[in-house]
Amino acid sequence: MKFTMIYCLCFAASLAWSQGHSDVESSLVRITDINGELSSAQSNTQKQEILAEGLKLYYFLIDCAEAKATCGNLAGQPVEQARERIKNFKNIFITGESLFVEKIKQQKQVSEIIKSIDELKANYQRRVDFRGQEEKDYVWNRYAYYLYVLFINNIKIDELFSKLVHEFDEILNKQVHFSHKTAMYYFDIFYVRHTQKKDVKKETFVDAYEIAMEQMEAYQESNPQDINQIEEFKAQIEARISALKIDIKMSCEEIKNKIHAKFIETQDVNLGLKVLRKSQKNDCTKEKFYEETLIKIHKANPNYSSAKALGLMYFVNKDFSSAQSYLEQSIKLTKEQNEISKSSLYLARLLKSNDKAKATHYAQEAAKVEEYSNEAYSLLGSLYFYAIHDKGCQGKNAKDQMIDKALMAKAHEMYQLAGNKENADKAWSSIGTIEHYHTVGMPYVGQELKGKKQKEALEDGTKYIIDYNRPDCWVGELNYYFHFKNGSLYKLIKR
Repeated sequence: MKFTMIYCLCFAASLAWSQGHSDVESSLVRITDINGELSSAQSNTQKQEILAEGLKLYYFLIDCAEAKATCGNLAGQPVEQARERIKNFKNIFITGESLFVEKIKQQKQVSEIIKSIDELKANYQRRVDFRGQEEKDYVWNRYAYYLYVLFINNIKIDELFSKLVHEFDEILNKQVHFSHKTAMYYFDIFYVRHTQKKDVKKETFVDAYEIAMEQMEAYQESNPQDINQIEEFKAQIEARISALKIDIKMSCEEIKNKIHAKFIETQDVNLGLKVLRKSQKNDCTKEKFYEETLIKIHKANPNYSSAKALGLMYFVNKDFSSAQSYLEQSIKLTKEQNEISKSSLYLARLLKSNDKAKATHYAQEAAKVEEYSNEAYSLLGSLYFYAIHDKGCQGKNAKDQMIDKALMAKAHEMYQLAGNKENADKAWSSIGTIEHYHTVGMPYVGQELKGKKQKEALEDGTKYIIDYNRPDCWVGELNYYFHFKNGSLYKLIKR
């Protein structure tokens, strides 16, 4: 009896696997046929019928590939190979979703619309789970578009408006990067609602405005080709805010009492970030509550942005020691050269008066990124140009003072890199004429030669050897040839 029971159980399991295995094979064959049938379907009704079956098979195969169903290993294939095979049927999902949305549009009951939207969202989540993070932004921006299309004409219905806002907030909480269009939809749902029911609060408009603008700016950084449309959308938002006579500014007291107080109570990081965003937009960065919020956010999650923000806050508040500490920390918290250069430029500005060696180092780091290079090179030019007045940088006798002209040569080089012609010319003219160098007996190339050889060496002009190295000066070593022709400075040659 015991043997018979075990045999039966094993046979049943084998039969189930065999049946599942067969289902997988037939599903792969059928879904391939559906791909072809879709292109020849004559009407939406036909497409809906075909896709209803296709979508069921699509999700059945996904579950098989993810080993969420008892159907074998997708016809004996490793899961990754199975996933690749199913990806070929992506167009079934895309065509299916648009027809699904058309079906939702025809529904009259609010409860049915919301139920269908939840079903659509579940399908999107399954697709993200299956396709991975590579499609997260694409999928949820597409979902946001359909939400907007479905609800915008029914936005007066409170339940649908609440659902729409909730879904957009959920998308944001998934840390999805909005496209510029999705950012526009986000602002538009509040604008359209207000034009119809006039019940959107000022604070809500301000939040929507700030989020839409921030998302567009972030999108623009990685999609500069869309700059014209992004600027057009921004102008539309500004115009709507202006037309509604909404003052998007908040007082520091409002931010403190309405948002910061709630952040302290809940310790919700999103609220903390909201405090920071609104404080920065409304010139409240000198307020104590801003500092308190920023420190809490940074302690909870030390990162480049929060460290840089703390550094800039202390810089503005003239706490230069703390500013330097946090800006240097921000550099250690990133590997992005653009961010390193940005913080380095702030540090160069901060240290240019009291630690010129460090200021020089940070300005050189800032100059690695084109966006900051002009300012960085100009700053370096000024550091070298005025170094002659710094402790330990000036020679004592006439010959030393000619050697000091190496500082002008370095300043000229930096100003040229900055495209600052006026200051570059000023540094050049400060180097002097050949008489200055000849009078003090500066060494020159070919000086040790005699007669004809020396004459040949000097045919192209005189190259004075300038070696600058003051042990007590922050500048360090500079080595040049000052090349004079016909008595005037012709070229500066680094050695």
